[in-house]
Amino acid sequence: MNPQLTSDVRILIDETPKRRWQALTDAARAPLQQCWTYGDAIKAVGGTCRRFEICDRRETLAIAQAIQRRVGVSVTLISLGPVWLDSGDPDKRAAALRMLRQHVPGLVLTTPTADCGACAGSRMTQVMTPATSASLALGPGMRERQHGKWRNRLRAAEKSELKVRCMRPTREELVQLLLVDEDQR
Repeated sequence: MNPQLTSDVRILIDETPKRRWQALTDAARAPLQQCWTYGDAIKAVGGTCRRFEICDRRETLAIAQAIQRRVGVSVTLISLGPVWLDSGDPDKRAAALRMLRQHVPGLVLTTPTADCGACAGSRMTQVMTPATSASLALGPGMRERQHGKWRNRLRAAEKSELKVRCMRPTREELVQLLLVDEDQR
């Protein structure tokens, strides 16, 4: 079976305004590599960033921020994406990826965050197995039920001076981070 998307499906290439992109990534709790500022940081250090929004009628199915490089052949990386915003129909996702693939030249590599089976048949190369992570709030009684080793590590972490905060870094902060990462590589 070769699922097709409706004729109302379209791909917006570098047309989605920054404010809308940020709202979509915020709503989907997208990874940093799919956020607008990350793409701006890539551009600031000489890279090429393309942004794709796949829409079906008035609904956004997915967004994908792609980093492109030319190393003899055009290579495009969709890191931790595409970010899916639809209900999760694997056939619809596969058809959307095939359509996206038609708009991206050369070799396309993906590192998806979820195994939706959509890469199969899309002529995109999945370069890692999707991973899943979970965050759990420690409720009443959970700490006591933890294995002693885990409980001790949690206590040590709580006593450390490590501070965790959510932030939206500036373009300059991301560029600096990318330069430090490049030096380490």
